[in-house]
Amino acid sequence: MEEVILSKLIDEQSNGLIVLNKDLVVLYANKKIREFFSSDTNQLLGNYIKCNNTIVENSYCQQTSKCGECILSNTIKQLKQTSNSQNIDNLKFNSEGEYINISLKISYMCDFIILEFTDLCNLYEEINFLSRIMDKSKDIMFFKDSNLKYKYVNQSCVELFNCEKDQIIDRDDEELLMGNYIDEILYRRLIKGDTNTLENGHYNQVITYKQRHLNVSKEKIEDGILCICTDITEEINANKRAETDVLTGLFNRRRFISDMDKILKYNREGFYLALIDIDNLKDLNNNYGHLKGDKYLEKLGEILNKTKQGTFYRTGGDEFAGIVRLNKKNVKFMFDGIFEALNNLNYNPPLTISVGINKIDIKKTYIENYRETDILLYKAKKNGKNSFILN
Repeated sequence: MEEVILSKLIDEQSNGLIVLNKDLVVLYANKKIREFFSSDTNQLLGNYIKCNNTIVENSYCQQTSKCGECILSNTIKQLKQTSNSQNIDNLKFNSEGEYINISLKISYMCDFIILEFTDLCNLYEEINFLSRIMDKSKDIMFFKDSNLKYKYVNQSCVELFNCEKDQIIDRDDEELLMGNYIDEILYRRLIKGDTNTLENGHYNQVITYKQRHLNVSKEKIEDGILCICTDITEEINANKRAETDVLTGLFNRRRFISDMDKILKYNREGFYLALIDIDNLKDLNNNYGHLKGDKYLEKLGEILNKTKQGTFYRTGGDEFAGIVRLNKKNVKFMFDGIFEALNNLNYNPPLTISVGINKIDIKKTYIENYRETDILLYKAKKNGKNSFILN
């Protein structure tokens, strides 16, 4: 009875306790140790506490190439020689991919070696607290070791991979792909990011995966890779909404000016600017009502949206613009197609447009390029509308 009570008292101690035999085999570990490391005793100490050298070299404790440098092993040897208790402060341990510092006291008792981890309780609770906090984060987080095997994943990462944590931990991306836990698209993006991180020490990229926009940040830490992905889908969608005309679905004037500024700022040559007006929209609104006018605006937006060779914008009430990077022959061919699509609508009254098209001169300002193209638009309207002039 006394032995049972004593065992329970030791098991419930706040400090972690490990009992070793003279060959450094773990004979007993109390509750705090089992929670922190493993409940599977009868292992050599280094294997039980997951010494990084035993993992990297896939070897037993006391048989790795770096055992001679091991502070813990050397301290135990000194203990055997002197029988004097030894203290070690700030000893590094690997816990689920994270290196933490632990202090411990080592003593000799009746041919048994006792390891007392004096601050393990607080560390264990701290790690669990941090793990719970990271699991609540919407950011996707994971850590890979030097072999690119997952050692930590938070709940958001589990949800992205659509599997359980234990199906990810201690596997690399190729194993997850072969097990159908991730698809080929995600696999390639993970590998690309890891390769860049190992080469440069860091990696930043915005990727799109399953209709989500993710800002991926990776950093090389302790020969492994720490990754934090922030979901910026709502931010990107908000920016799109701010740059999109609600009625037509085209980009708006704000985006048009921004794109023009980029062309001129970065000296991007080979672009044509098109200015487009719907013919007689004011008369259409006055005679048939604004609902019909809106219908004509929507239809023109639909046709321009389908024209993949260019980018189009609604810049005002009946005013539109386009930026096209094609040669002059193909610009003409593209607008011939737009006019053909309008002619085939069979609307009454017809939906027609007037267009002026001019090559953007990167040596001139936005105002100068706009004014020169606007002159061509004016000529098209003066010549009877329903036409385009390409300079």
